[in-house]
Amino acid sequence: TPEEAWSGLKPNVSHFKTFGCIGYVHIPEARRTKLDNKSCKAIFLGVSEESKAYRIYNPNSKKKIISRDVVFEENGAWDWGRNDDHVTTTSNVLTWENDGEDIEGHEEDSFPEAVDTTHEQGHEEQESSSSNSSTARGCRTRREVR
Repeated sequence: TPEEAWSGLKPNVSHFKTFGCIGYVHIPEARRTKLDNKSCKAIFLGVSEESKAYRIYNPNSKKKIISRDVVFEENGAWDWGRNDDHVTTTSNVLTWENDGEDIEGHEEDSFPEAVDTTHEQGHEEQESSSSNSSTARGCRTRREVR
Protein backbone atom coordinates (compact mmCIF):
# COMPACT_ATOMS: atom_id res chain seq x y z
CA THR A 1 0.00 0.00 0.00
CA PRO A 2 1.14 3.60 -0.44
CA GLU A 3 0.99 4.16 3.34
CA GLU A 4 3.23 1.17 3.89
CA ALA A 5 5.73 2.43 1.28
CA TRP A 6 5.75 5.95 2.79
CA SER A 7 5.98 5.13 6.51
CA GLY A 8 7.29 1.57 6.49
CA LEU A 9 4.39 0.44 8.72
CA LYS A 10 1.25 -1.47 7.84
CA PRO A 11 -1.88 0.65 8.30
CA ASN A 12 -4.37 -0.41 10.97
CA VAL A 13 -7.75 -1.23 9.38
CA SER A 14 -9.36 -2.99 12.36
CA HIS A 15 -11.87 -0.14 12.71
CA PHE A 16 -13.25 -0.65 9.16
CA LYS A 17 -16.78 -2.05 9.16
CA THR A 18 -19.18 -3.26 6.48
CA PHE A 19 -21.51 -0.54 5.17
CA GLY A 20 -25.13 -1.18 6.21
CA CYS A 21 -24.33 -3.65 8.98
CA ILE A 22 -26.12 -3.57 12.33
CA GLY A 23 -24.59 -1.55 15.15
CA TYR A 24 -25.66 -1.36 18.79
CA VAL A 25 -25.13 2.19 20.02
CA HIS A 26 -24.56 2.66 23.76
CA ILE A 27 -26.99 5.05 25.45
CA PRO A 28 -25.27 6.95 28.30
CA GLU A 29 -26.75 6.87 31.81
CA ALA A 30 -27.72 10.55 31.61
CA ARG A 31 -30.08 9.84 28.70
CA ARG A 32 -31.84 6.77 30.08
CA THR A 33 -33.95 5.85 33.09
CA LYS A 34 -33.65 2.79 35.28
CA LEU A 35 -35.55 0.34 33.08
CA ASP A 36 -34.56 1.68 29.64
CA ASN A 37 -32.36 -0.27 27.25
CA LYS A 38 -28.62 0.37 27.45
CA SER A 39 -28.26 0.30 23.68
CA CYS A 40 -30.29 0.87 20.54
CA LYS A 41 -30.11 -0.96 17.24
CA ALA A 42 -29.05 1.10 14.22
CA ILE A 43 -27.44 0.88 10.77
CA PHE A 44 -23.79 1.71 10.09
CA LEU A 45 -23.32 4.54 7.56
CA GLY A 46 -19.62 5.31 7.83
CA VAL A 47 -17.01 7.21 9.77
CA SER A 48 -17.66 10.76 10.95
CA GLU A 49 -15.61 13.52 9.33
CA GLU A 50 -15.85 15.84 12.37
CA SER A 51 -14.60 13.44 15.06
CA LYS A 52 -13.17 9.98 15.65
CA ALA A 53 -16.56 8.28 15.72
CA TYR A 54 -19.00 6.26 13.64
CA ARG A 55 -22.04 7.64 11.80
CA ILE A 56 -25.10 5.52 12.47
CA TYR A 57 -28.73 5.78 11.32
CA ASN A 58 -31.60 4.71 13.56
CA PRO A 59 -34.59 3.81 11.33
CA ASN A 60 -37.01 3.74 14.28
CA SER A 61 -36.36 7.35 15.34
CA LYS A 62 -35.22 8.38 11.81
CA LYS A 63 -32.16 10.18 13.21
CA LYS A 64 -28.44 10.08 12.45
CA ILE A 65 -26.23 9.39 15.45
CA ILE A 66 -22.50 10.03 15.81
CA SER A 67 -21.01 7.82 18.51
CA ARG A 68 -17.77 6.09 19.45
CA ASP A 69 -19.47 3.53 21.69
CA VAL A 70 -20.79 1.07 19.11
CA VAL A 71 -20.68 -2.72 18.91
CA PHE A 72 -21.11 -4.10 15.40
CA GLU A 73 -22.73 -7.25 14.07
CA GLU A 74 -21.17 -7.33 10.62
CA ASN A 75 -23.02 -10.40 9.34
CA GLY A 76 -26.42 -8.90 10.21
CA ALA A 77 -28.57 -6.68 8.00
CA TRP A 78 -31.64 -4.58 8.75
CA ASP A 79 -34.94 -6.08 7.56
CA TRP A 80 -36.62 -3.12 5.85
CA GLY A 81 -39.91 -5.02 5.42
CA ARG A 82 -40.63 -4.86 9.14
CA ASN A 83 -41.17 -1.77 11.27
CA ASP A 84 -39.63 -3.06 14.50
CA ASP A 85 -36.05 -3.91 15.44
CA HIS A 86 -35.90 -7.11 13.38
CA VAL A 87 -32.46 -8.20 12.19
CA THR A 88 -31.72 -10.69 9.44
CA THR A 89 -28.54 -12.60 10.15
CA THR A 90 -26.59 -14.24 7.37
CA SER A 91 -24.61 -16.76 9.37
CA ASN A 92 -23.92 -20.37 8.54
CA VAL A 93 -25.81 -22.66 10.89
CA LEU A 94 -25.18 -26.38 10.88
CA THR A 95 -28.09 -28.60 11.84
CA TRP A 96 -27.91 -32.25 12.80
CA GLU A 97 -30.86 -34.43 11.98
CA ASN A 98 -31.52 -37.80 13.56
CA ASP A 99 -32.65 -40.23 10.87
CA GLY A 100 -34.87 -42.12 13.30
CA GLU A 101 -32.02 -44.27 14.55
CA ASP A 102 -31.86 -44.68 18.30
CA ILE A 103 -28.55 -44.44 20.06
CA GLU A 104 -27.55 -47.81 21.46
CA GLY A 105 -28.80 -48.27 25.01
CA HIS A 106 -30.93 -45.12 24.89
CA GLU A 107 -34.69 -44.95 24.47
CA GLU A 108 -36.48 -41.64 23.92
CA ASP A 109 -39.37 -42.16 26.35
CA SER A 110 -37.48 -43.79 29.20
CA PHE A 111 -36.92 -41.92 32.44
CA PRO A 112 -34.91 -43.10 35.46
CA GLU A 113 -37.02 -44.35 38.32
CA ALA A 114 -37.22 -41.93 41.21
CA VAL A 115 -37.29 -43.11 44.79
CA ASP A 116 -39.07 -40.98 47.38
CA THR A 117 -37.30 -41.22 50.74
CA THR A 118 -38.93 -39.79 53.86
CA HIS A 119 -37.53 -39.76 57.38
CA GLU A 120 -39.88 -40.30 60.32
CA GLN A 121 -38.25 -40.53 63.76
CA GLY A 122 -35.10 -42.17 62.36
CA HIS A 123 -37.11 -44.66 60.28
CA GLU A 124 -36.78 -44.68 56.48
CA GLU A 125 -39.61 -45.53 54.14
CA GLN A 126 -39.10 -46.03 50.45
CA GLU A 127 -41.83 -45.83 47.88
CA SER A 128 -41.36 -46.91 44.31
CA SER A 129 -41.98 -44.47 41.50
CA SER A 130 -44.83 -46.61 40.16
CA SER A 131 -47.10 -45.67 43.07
CA ASN A 132 -46.14 -41.97 42.72
CA SER A 133 -46.71 -41.83 38.99
CA SER A 134 -50.12 -43.53 39.15
CA THR A 135 -51.63 -40.75 41.29
CA ALA A 136 -51.33 -37.07 40.61
CA ARG A 137 -49.31 -35.03 43.06
CA GLY A 138 -52.33 -33.06 44.29
CA CYS A 139 -54.38 -36.24 44.86
CA ARG A 140 -51.89 -38.09 47.06
CA THR A 141 -52.60 -38.59 50.72
CA ARG A 142 -50.54 -36.41 52.97
CA ARG A 143 -48.61 -37.84 55.87
CA GLU A 144 -49.37 -36.75 59.38
CA VAL A 145 -47.03 -34.11 60.83
CA ARG A 146 -46.20 -34.56 64.50
